[in-house]
Amino acid sequence: MNKLPNDPGDLSAFSEVAPELADMLVSVTSDIALVLDDKGFIRSVALGGAEPVSATASEWLGRQLVDTVTRDTRRKVEELLREANVAGVSRTRHINHPSAAGADIPVAYTAVRLGQSGPLLVAGRDLRAVSVMQQRLVDAQQSMERDYWRMRQAETRYRLLFQIATDAVLIIDADTLHVIDANRAAARMFGCSVQDMPGRQATDGVAPASLGTLEELLGTVRVSGRPGEAHVTLSGLGGSIHVWVSPLRGEGQSLLLLRATPDGSSPLTAPDDPLLPELMRLTPDAIVFTNEQGMLLSMNAAFAELVKISAEKGVQGRSLGDWLERDGGGFTNLLASVCRSGVKRMGARLWDEKGMSTDIELSAVLIHNGDSNSIGFIIRAVQPRGPGAPHPGSVH
Repeated sequence: MNKLPNDPGDLSAFSEVAPELADMLVSVTSDIALVLDDKGFIRSVALGGAEPVSATASEWLGRQLVDTVTRDTRRKVEELLREANVAGVSRTRHINHPSAAGADIPVAYTAVRLGQSGPLLVAGRDLRAVSVMQQRLVDAQQSMERDYWRMRQAETRYRLLFQIATDAVLIIDADTLHVIDANRAAARMFGCSVQDMPGRQATDGVAPASLGTLEELLGTVRVSGRPGEAHVTLSGLGGSIHVWVSPLRGEGQSLLLLRATPDGSSPLTAPDDPLLPELMRLTPDAIVFTNEQGMLLSMNAAFAELVKISAEKGVQGRSLGDWLERDGGGFTNLLASVCRSGVKRMGARLWDEKGMSTDIELSAVLIHNGDSNSIGFIIRAVQPRGPGAPHPGSVH
């Protein structure tokens, strides 16, 4: 207990026992208890084990309580004392004390008047543990929000390529064979809108003579986990299509990816999107188009910046594998996977012209262009890396 001598003329009979009451209060319920005279001066201080409250409060003797708090909480101190003097007890106020250690010390104070004209006993509970918990909650919430938006951004990039693809592409629930998602080309092929595709059976729109073929293909891929293909006839005037089905990894769900193109020499093509060139220019993500062998056809400025090349220099004769490949056939396997399944999304590693590496998220889709195919890539840097050991998801 730290205390100043009391002036018998200033305090009532409770003055002599107020310090002992403060000590008892600290030992039972509080982290700090102060005895104030009728002018608001601190006459004694009783402390629990809270640090750095103890180190700070030891210097408060003889000062007014209002002078020990931060400027923004001075008014709360005045309200606390006024309320205790009028009603005998105050409501709890959250008040901050400045600390030499850095962050302010939050304390929840309640004041009680001891007797008709006695001193005020002000008891406080250190709120730093609560503040830490609140900050952790805020940090956790912000982290969840960041993760959510990263997921949504990845989903948006994937969906962009999904919709650019001129093959008909369907994502199918392997258990129910219901369509979960489909692109515009699939909607046109089956004669409905994109919005109407989810919930349909994957076999809807297939001619009765081909139902068994498609159902057997879907069932075989689901059980074996290996891709398969078949020729299927659509009902009405839909004609014959070539179908590729492959397993697709989902979060807790068994999925199938179905890609289809019309049989013959006239593959289904989507109308040109006038927004695509502007999107390539404005997006912060790197966008690259290659042929089926991975040779660059075009790129945006974000990709040029990512790999440290001049956009004006051109990409003639360069392969995307020049920046992804590091010994072995990983890039070749990636191209084969995209050509086989139609879409691909994965983590990878990219090296720029100076030999520095970057972890990336890569989304790719196969795009039909008349008699030839191209592959569209959207690449987003995840974390800059040095020239060290390969990343687990690297194409190498």
